[in-house]
Amino acid sequence: MKGSGFGREFNDKNLKLRQIHYVPDKELLKRRKSLSEHPFGTVRRCLGADCLLMKRFSGVTAEMALAYPAFNLKRVISIVGIKPMTEAISTN
Repeated sequence: MKGSGFGREFNDKNLKLRQIHYVPDKELLKRRKSLSEHPFGTVRRCLGADCLLMKRFSGVTAEMALAYPAFNLKRVISIVGIKPMTEAISTN
């Protein structure tokens, strides 16, 4: 395996290499999925947004600020219907 970079004990500068094995904590991952990741994924999946289009924090914030009202409006329409929703909006 010489030259492939695997199986060597020392690198080019004679520094000892060390491989780190990551063992994920399944309980922590389950808790993380239920806390914050799930709502974002649900909204993006329902709106057909596979990825965020903006790159910076302000752009992503604006994109999500537009996505949540759209998701809520879509959900109200599917639960209540268009006619009751427009009547409720016009009476208030």
